[in-house]
Amino acid sequence: MHKYRMLVALVILVASMVLTPLAAADPGQQPMEPEMRPNTITVNGFGTAFAPPDLAYISLGVEVMNEDVSVAVNQTNQQIQAVISALLALGIEREDIRTENFSIYQERFYGPEGPSESSTYRVSNMLRVTVRDIQQIAEVLAGAVNAGANAIYGVNYDIADRQAVASEARSRAVENARAVAEELAGLLGVSVGNVLAVADTGSPNQPMFDTYGLGGGATAESVTQPPIEVGMLGVSVNIMVTFELVR
Repeated sequence: MHKYRMLVALVILVASMVLTPLAAADPGQQPMEPEMRPNTITVNGFGTAFAPPDLAYISLGVEVMNEDVSVAVNQTNQQIQAVISALLALGIEREDIRTENFSIYQERFYGPEGPSESSTYRVSNMLRVTVRDIQQIAEVLAGAVNAGANAIYGVNYDIADRQAVASEARSRAVENARAVAEELAGLLGVSVGNVLAVADTGSPNQPMFDTYGLGGGATAESVTQPPIEVGMLGVSVNIMVTFELVR
């Protein structure tokens, strides 16, 4: 009888050890809610700062069409080399000239009876040119076209030291967040106290780039420098701030 009682106790103990972790992992159990902070207000702050661009990125190059692919490739090679030489002569550093696309595309013509036996090859060689003197954009565009470039897909602007502009935008975002919090607190009949939490909800955004496309093909006549307006670029910052509310 004594041994039987000890065996029963041992079985109960083992069952308890097995069932305890299973009960803790019961999926029906609701997790404990985190402790909510009373008397707080959370707002979003938005700030934008503007500055003139001091960098430009130009996408330009050469496109040639010919029924003979080798002729199209060779002509493209000659024209793009002339364009590169012209850019170097204008003072653009070689490390600021980068080939970003080289492609050969076969175009077939379709008629009432289907595709024709002949085709045309379109060969393209595009460069990405960094212009560090913002006043030189028009000169670079005209020089490239006069050297043989017949495809220009845009001018993108940027700011070299964007962190300084972003810092100003953050300062304005903080001011905006406090102003919104104080307005809401006033409507509720309370006051804004200390800052309890701050979160940067978005990195400084890329500026919205202006684009200038020439398109078309270069002619034998020399082209003049196109008018270029660089304008201003904006950098925006969003933050989330939690303030204490006091009476």
